[in-house]
Amino acid sequence: MQPPPNDQIENPPPGWPAGVGYPYVVVVPRPHGMALASLGRRLAARLIDIAAVALLSAILTGYLVYQWWQETSGYWHQTWQLMQAAFKGASVSNVTPTMTSRGNWLSVAILLLVMGIWLVYEVPNIASSGQTPGKRLMGIRVVGLDATTPIGVRRAIRRWMPLGLPLLVWTCGPLGFLFGGVLQLINCLSPTINRPLRLALHDRRAFTVVVQTGTGSDGDHPESGSMAHSTAVGAPGGDGRNDTPHGGAR
Repeated sequence: MQPPPNDQIENPPPGWPAGVGYPYVVVVPRPHGMALASLGRRLAARLIDIAAVALLSAILTGYLVYQWWQETSGYWHQTWQLMQAAFKGASVSNVTPTMTSRGNWLSVAILLLVMGIWLVYEVPNIASSGQTPGKRLMGIRVVGLDATTPIGVRRAIRRWMPLGLPLLVWTCGPLGFLFGGVLQLINCLSPTINRPLRLALHDRRAFTVVVQTGTGSDGDHPESGSMAHSTAVGAPGGDGRNDTPHGGAR
């Protein structure tokens, strides 16, 4: 919705001169003077990182995945046959397919390895520079709400945990896979409704915000103790009352 013209804004504050347009102010958060990263850039960066982690995982766990498929292919074949029979209304055998113990252990080992690969890929990069390869390609960066200095390993791990730990739930079968996937999806979608700083749930956990590089101080002048600046956009031709204030959105 477009803001109304200055001379049409109703109910200006008491004492405002009659007939003088009241300036309509729109506050745009700029953490540490930098523009917020757009949702499109954040999504593209995440997809690039997912592809990179998937490629590394395929290379490093390929043999285990082959062993897992050899061990569990019979189980999945029987499960698929039972599902087809149930959908067609045919009689279903009372024999329930069971995963072998070795198949279960291979599943857990593969997921733990994937988690480790993701952790090693993301945490050191976020801790030191605030940029994974995907974020670097998309020109965005993770900084703390309190300062633009590197957030360190502890906060980087706290930021990774809400996305990475649900992988453990995947080991609990199809329902676990579904539940863990829903948790990760909610986390990824949270910036779309979390205004005004577009903080994801993992950003809230680590007290971080994602900004666009090259749009402000960008780490050249770390600011401790100041969460954000806000740019106030008011009526053109003002008298300076709408210049950029400090200590905006928190």
